[in-house]
Amino acid sequence: MEFDFVVTSICRDLITVWDGTTIYHLSLDVRKQITAIINRMGAASSRAQGLGAIITTTSRLCMNVHTGQRLYLYRDPKNEKKVCGLLKIGRKKLFLRDNVGRMRELNASCVLDFYVHESCQRRGIGKALFQHMLKAEQLPAAKFAIDRPSHKFLAFLRKHYKLGKFTPQNNNFVVFDQYFKAKVKHRKESSKLNLQAFPAGKSTGQV
Repeated sequence: MEFDFVVTSICRDLITVWDGTTIYHLSLDVRKQITAIINRMGAASSRAQGLGAIITTTSRLCMNVHTGQRLYLYRDPKNEKKVCGLLKIGRKKLFLRDNVGRMRELNASCVLDFYVHESCQRRGIGKALFQHMLKAEQLPAAKFAIDRPSHKFLAFLRKHYKLGKFTPQNNNFVVFDQYFKAKVKHRKESSKLNLQAFPAGKSTGQV
């Protein structure tokens, strides 16, 4: 998606991460620009998924700081006015049925929105963005609950991460059976730690 301003002045690296707190502390002019990027990309994502409401906006990010919502943006490396993709994550308290039928209450890490603009598809951007997020969050793909995944997203996860089998839930989330089997190395569980390590406009690592 192309904008009428230079995106690289805000998103200085190929992939940047944003949350409500970092957006709030930006200067007014920069905040207006990042708001335009997030809101327009969020609207395009909702249209592409056939959703009745826009689920990714700057106001939603600001209202959900306490749930650790973070938004990864992928800008076009060849066009300084273009953004190619977004990936939003956060934590939600979910009641989930595990792979042996037991109900569990979990504070789960979730993928809440994932979108690559139509003009940027089939270039490996979705895989690069998703892999970048996994590395930054220090979690395997299996340890994320996925909110309302499209058939295309499910095919993406099956192809790249061998995730296919899941137990149907009573909500919109898909949690693969590996979620309950995957072991995660101990790490400090702190959204503030992550955001201090990856300030706005800074890359979370090289793609």
